[in-house]
Parts: sequence; C-alpha cells; structure tokens
Amino acid sequence: MRVLRVLGADSRRGRLLRASVLLVGCFYLSVGAVVLRPEGTLVAVWWPAAALAIGVVLRAPAGERLALSGVVLASTAMANAVTGRPLTVAVAFGLGNAVEAWLAAWLFTRKTGGRPRYRSIEDVARLMAAGLAGAGAAAVLAALAAAVLLHQPPLLTMRSVAVAHGAAVVIAVPLFVLSSRVEVGSRRRAEAVLAWLATLVGAGLLFAPWQDLPLAFLVFPGLVWAALRLGPRHTTAQLLVLALGTSFATVHGWGPFGPVADREPALGVTLAQLLNLTAAVVVHPLVMAVQNRRQALAELQVREQLFRLNFDEALVGMLVLQQRESGGLKVLRCNAAARRTLGARSTLVGRRLEDFVDAADAAALEAGVRTVLGTDLGAWHGQLRVAVPDSERWVELAMSRLPGVEGPPVVTAQLVDVSERHARQLHLREVALRDALTGLPNRRALLEQVAARTRDGGTHALLFCDLDGFKAVNDQAGHETGDRVLVEVAQRFAGLARSGDTVARLGGDEFVVFCPDVPGTEVAGDVAARLAASLERDVVVDGTAWRLGVSIGVALVDGPDDLERALRTADEAMYEVKALRRAARLSPTGPATGRATGQGAGSLS
Repeated sequence: MRVLRVLGADSRRGRLLRASVLLVGCFYLSVGAVVLRPEGTLVAVWWPAAALAIGVVLRAPAGERLALSGVVLASTAMANAVTGRPLTVAVAFGLGNAVEAWLAAWLFTRKTGGRPRYRSIEDVARLMAAGLAGAGAAAVLAALAAAVLLHQPPLLTMRSVAVAHGAAVVIAVPLFVLSSRVEVGSRRRAEAVLAWLATLVGAGLLFAPWQDLPLAFLVFPGLVWAALRLGPRHTTAQLLVLALGTSFATVHGWGPFGPVADREPALGVTLAQLLNLTAAVVVHPLVMAVQNRRQALAELQVREQLFRLNFDEALVGMLVLQQRESGGLKVLRCNAAARRTLGARSTLVGRRLEDFVDAADAAALEAGVRTVLGTDLGAWHGQLRVAVPDSERWVELAMSRLPGVEGPPVVTAQLVDVSERHARQLHLREVALRDALTGLPNRRALLEQVAARTRDGGTHALLFCDLDGFKAVNDQAGHETGDRVLVEVAQRFAGLARSGDTVARLGGDEFVVFCPDVPGTEVAGDVAARLAASLERDVVVDGTAWRLGVSIGVALVDGPDDLERALRTADEAMYEVKALRRAARLSPTGPATGRATGQGAGSLS
C-alpha cells in the first residue's frame, strides 16, 4: 500500500517512480509475453504490461497521464523491437498500448474528478468497461498494423489482442485502485490457506498434462470462497495465479485448451484467456458486493450501538411504540427517563400508552394517535396530563411514525416533564388576569369571562361602579391609605356578589360586576343595592374612618358582540348618576345607583 501511495503522489518522487515502473516494468513484461507466445502466433497469450500501464497511469495526476502514455509507447515498442518484430510494427503495437492506457484511465476517472475510485459494484463495472474499451482500442490498432505491415488477418489479430489485453486488465488493474480500508477476514490464515489450496488443486486438475476434460468449474469454488470470506486482495492474487497457470499450461499443450492450441494456437490461447476473463468478471463484482455488505453491516452495528446508547441514556423520555390490533399504541422499548416521567415503577414494555394518560386527556391522545397513523403528516406534538397518584403531572409528548416499516406501524416518541413550566404558565396567566392590588380579575379577565358566558346567548348584566368620595382619601392620607381603602372595598364587593358573578377592578376606583343569566333589570338592581349598602359602613384604616359612596351604571348584554357597547353604556349611565347627584347636591355618604339598559340610559335610587 505504501508503494501505491507513492505512485499516486503528486511529487518529484512520485513522478520518478511512475516513469521508472512503466519504463522497466512494461519492457520486461512485454518481452516475457512475446517470448512465451505459442509457435506460429503473432500475439502473446497474455499481456500483463497492459494492466501495469493502466494501473500506473490511473494513479497519476490527470495532467501527467499523456506523458506517461508516451513512456508506455517507448517501453513496449522497445520490447517488441528487441524480440524480433520490425520497428514499424513494434512502434504500432506500442502506440496501441499507449492509447489503451490513456483511454482506460480517462474513461474510468472522468466522472470522479480525475481520481480513481473503487468502492462499489458500479465502480467495478466502470473499471471493467474502461479496461475493455482500452483493450479494444489496442486491438484495433494492432489489427491495422498486422494487416498493413505484416499482411496478417486483421480479425484474428484483433480477437487475440482484445482477449489477451482484456483478461490482464480486468484481472490485475484492481490491485492498483483498491482502497486502504481493512479487509474483513484478511487475518483468517487457516481459511486463506484452505481457499488457496482449493483454487490450486482445482487449477492443477484442470490443466494436468494427462487430461483434457472440460473441468473449468473446478477453479471456481476456491475463487468464490476467497471472494466471500477473504477480501479483494486474496481474490485478485488468486486470479493472477490462475491466469499465469492457464497461460503456461495452454502454451505447453496441457489441459482442455492444449489440444485446441496444438491445432490452432491463436484459438487455444483465446479460449484460455476467456476462462480467466470470465473468472474475473464473476469474482470481482462478487467480492466488492460482499465487502460493501460487510462494511454496511459494520456501520449499521455502530449506528445501532450509538442509537441504543443515546436512547437508553437520553435525558428525555424515549419510547418506541407499535400499533395494537385492537387500537392504540403499545410500548416496545423505553428508557429510564420515560419510566420516571410516566411514574412507572417497573418496565413499560408491553403496556398501552393510553394507560398512563389522565382520563381528561384521553381524547387528545387518541386524536394524536390518529394523526400519526392515519395522515401523511405522520407526526403529532402536544401536552397531556399523566395519571400519577397524589399529584398532577404534565408531559410534553412528540410522536413520529417511522417510514418503511413492514407490518404494524412503529412510532417513536419523546416526552418531557413540563409540570413546573405548566405551573409557571398558569401562574403567569393568573397574574396577567388579576389586579395586582386587590387580587380581583382585571379588565382582560373580565372581557374573557363575559365573552365566554355570552357566547351561548341569554341576557346578562354589567354593573359599572365608581366610588364617591375616594379622591379625598388620596388627597388627605396619601396613596398608600387609598390603596388599603380600595382593598377593603374590593373585599366587600366580592363578598356580596352572587355565586357565579364576577367582580373586577378596571383601575383607579372603578369596579365592574358581571351578573350572568339575569331575567331582567330587577336582579341587577338588587345587586346594585347590596353593593351600595356595603359602603354605608365606614372604611376604617389606621383608626381613621372614611365615608364613601358608589355610583353604579347598569347595562344589559345580549351577546359577545354587544360587550364593548354595553360597557360604554354602563359607564355613561354611571356618570349620569354622578351628574344627578352633583346637581341635587347629594351627600357622598349616601350611595346612589344608576341603571342603563342596552337601549338607553337612566337612573334609579
């Protein structure tokens, strides 16, 4: 792997190594292939120089590949020349090798940014297609050279070159582009020995000098064994050994292709290389598929472990739920936080989620489950009360349906105890709806109460109350005393109101009493009289008695749209009462009441 890294380095050392390997390696491999070719044939049995050339050019930066192809041309041309071929033929064959290397490298890397990638079955297919395309180009150029320069049959030359180059490329080039990841099973030495023995024994029986039966199937058990269990390097090494053995045996007339080679050498070696090519085409995709599957399983196992760890140790409650045949959701898996949140002392697995939800929120949970299971949204989020003894616990629940699950739907859920937050929200709402001084409902709370009660129709009464004589308290004793007087008045008004009535303070010395469902103005007049009577007794603060009165305007409310108008009418009626009192010079100690209906204003004493 270190040599491959240097071959791929964009450095002076890498460039020198690539050029040297191509110049020397291609030369000697080419010489050996030409010398060992069968008698009477123009083309070698096997051309490993093609695999070396493509492999080294693939590892080089894209800008250097054309120059390296020139080195391939020079090296293979010299090899062909020194083995006795005419110079023009040698150069033509060298040109074919150069074009083959450049074309295969370009085709294989053009979709990967110029860098080789060999990690998937698609990459295997691209490498094979690129290698065979390069071999085809070399075969065409060799056939043209043979036909023009040597007057040899071009189709025969093309067939022999294509198979010899194609087999070498498909078998050996993967060695140059294999990733550096650890191969699963690469340390199974005993198993590796057995797989090698199976391949060698099968090949030995296939190419034994004393037999010519078609026993090609014998080599595949060991190859498939290596592909399934030992990884790509073992598999490629076995293919290389098989290719060398096949070539050697066929040249010497051994095995099932030997008799054919004796009669027709070109056909015999072509059949031998087709066996090697077939083995490579079968085994390389198989080993890649197995490697990818193992890597995917390993990654899945890591993700599963991380999921389990995160699930079990999560600070929030986590549940995995499944739809029950009878409806609802049952718990498949839970963590400790979920047990604590739901108040369970034992495991939740197998129990219904509905069992833990307060009956008051059962309908809300049922609606949420329907949303998760029965809609495209597949998710729901809400707050529910949990049935916990001796306390009220609120949880925030988020549910999502898992896609792509066969069988009953599976739902993941997260839940958080939000009881404190819910209590704070209620407190904040209570504060927002209460008068800070008297503790009575404020204007906003009054409007919400009136709107809720008048939504269903009916006749209701609003009593607008304004204290008489209160300004003197503030002027003479200060606002602190005035505030204490207001608190006392508020307590008296609240104590005299009917059950169901709402007593609110709008601000200053203005109060409003809402009386729902009154048959007419008589009930409102009775309430107004009691409120006025409550101030006949002096309000005493720190030993000082303050004598107050109250002016009251009454308005009838017939619906929610009538609220603001009724409030204004009651206010106007109250001021009419005050005006009448000032005109009559009435004493502030004697309470006066006023009434205004929805149709007009008036007064009553």
